Amino acid sequence: MEFKKQYINRPALPLGAVMMLIFAIGFGQSSLAWAEDKPTISKLLLRPTAEPVPALKYQLLPSYIDCTPGNAALDYGRILVQWKSVEREKLLKKIEKWREMPLEKLPREEIRHMLDEQHWVFEGLTRASRRDTCEWQLPLRESSNPFEILLPELQQLRTLTYLLDVKARLEIAEGRFDDAVQTLQCGYGMARQIAEGPLLVYALVGMAVTDVMTKRVEELIAQPCSPNMYWALTMLPRPTVNIQKAIAMEINSFEMLFPELRDIETTPGTVRQWQGILDRMYEDRQIALWMPKAGKNINRIALMALVAVEYPHAKKVLIEGGLSSKTVEAMPVAQVVALDTVGQYKIIRDDLFKWFGLPYWQAREGLDAMDKQLRTARIRGVRNELVAMLLPALSSCKLAEARCERNVAILRTIEAVRMHASTNNGRSPSELNKISVVPLPIDPMTGKPFAYELKGDTATINAPAPPGVTGKNIHKKVEIQLLKTEDKRNMP
Repeated sequence: MEFKKQYINRPALPLGAVMMLIFAIGFGQSSLAWAEDKPTISKLLLRPTAEPVPALKYQLLPSYIDCTPGNAALDYGRILVQWKSVEREKLLKKIEKWREMPLEKLPREEIRHMLDEQHWVFEGLTRASRRDTCEWQLPLRESSNPFEILLPELQQLRTLTYLLDVKARLEIAEGRFDDAVQTLQCGYGMARQIAEGPLLVYALVGMAVTDVMTKRVEELIAQPCSPNMYWALTMLPRPTVNIQKAIAMEINSFEMLFPELRDIETTPGTVRQWQGILDRMYEDRQIALWMPKAGKNINRIALMALVAVEYPHAKKVLIEGGLSSKTVEAMPVAQVVALDTVGQYKIIRDDLFKWFGLPYWQAREGLDAMDKQLRTARIRGVRNELVAMLLPALSSCKLAEARCERNVAILRTIEAVRMHASTNNGRSPSELNKISVVPLPIDPMTGKPFAYELKGDTATINAPAPPGVTGKNIHKKVEIQLLKTEDKRNMP
C-alpha cells in the first residue's frame, strides 16, 4: 500500500496516455456542455392509459425475427456515400427548424414530400438497424497511433438521426403511433449499433442518438389516445448505451501506443534502443503537445532534461518496490524512468477504471475520491495536470451514460403513473409507492426512487443532480397533469 501511495502522490509522467487524455477530454466535455445547475422542466398533459394488449405490442428495438445477418456499418456507409453533400446540407437547414417547432405547426405536406424524396434513405436505415452485427473495423491494433484515425462518418450519422427525428414527429402529429414506434425502433437500433464502436466517442454519439429518440417517446405519450409505453421502455437494455466496450480499449491505450512498453519489466535494451524509444515518443506521438511551445530541437532537449530530472526518484522507487540496486543500476536511464512511469500509470489507471464496471450511483463516490486524491496531490508541472485531467474527462462519460439511462427511467415512471391512474378513476397516486401495477425504476444517478409530489391535479417528478454535479440537462423536473376523458385540452 505504501508503494501505491508513492505513485499517487508524486509527479507522474504518463507519456503513452497523452493522446488518450486529449481525445477523451475533447469529446467528453463538449458532449456534456457543462453549465450551472438549473433544472430542465417539462410540462405534460397526459391521459390515463393502461398497458397495451398484448403487453409487448410495442417494442423500441428490432425483434430477433426481424433481424438479418450482415454488418450494419456497411449499410450506413452506402447511405452516406449515396447521399450527396449539397443535397444533404440544403435539407438539413429545413430539418433543423422542423425538429424544434411545435407539432401543430409542422408543414406536413412539405415534410411528406421530403420523406417521399428520401424514401431510399429510410429504407436503408431500416435495413441497417436490423442487422445482427455492426463492426466498424477501425484498425486500432494495426495503427501506429490509433488516436490519429479519422472518423468522418460519426457526424454524418447524426444527421441521419435528424431525418428519423422529423419522420417520427410527423407520424406522432398525425396520430400514426404504430408507424412512429417503427421509426423510433430504427433510431434506437441505430444508436445501439453506433455505440458498438471501440472508442468512447462512438458511445457518446450513440447516447446522443438515444436521447433524441427518448425525447420523441415523451412527445408521443403526450398525444391523445397514445399507447402506454412502460413495457416498451422497460425492454430497452440498461444502461441504454453501455460504454464498457469503449472503456476496454481506453484501458489498453498506453500499450497500444507503445507496444514495446507492454512487458517493460522484462524488456532488455541498450542505451541506444531506449534513446530511440524516447525519440519516437516525441517525434511520432507529438509529445510536444504538453511541452513548452518552442522549436523541435528545444522540445527534444526538454524531454531529455525531464528524464534526467526524474531518474533519481524513479531509481529510488524501483528499488523500494523490490528490484535490486544492482539490477536498476544496470538499466539505461531512459528505461528506469519509463519503468517507473508505466508503474505509476497502471496504478492510477486501474484505480480509475475499476469503477466503470458499476452503475454510476455506486461508482460516483469512488470516482470522486479518486478525483480528490489526484487533485490534492503535490503536482509539479503540466505532466501531472494531464493525469488529473484524465479523471473528470472519463467520469463525464460515465455521467453521460447515467444521464441517458435516467431519461428512459423518468419516462417509465410517467407511464407507471398513467397506468396506475387508468385503474384508479383517473387519479394520480399521492405517492409513488402507491403504484402497484408495475415495478418502479430507481434513479440511475442516485440509486434511489425519484422524488415525487402531488399538489392538486399536478404531479411533479423531480430528478435532482447528484451532490457536487452540475451540468446541462442533469437536473430534471417533469410536471404531469392527468386529464379526464371529457377534457379536450390536448385533443387535435
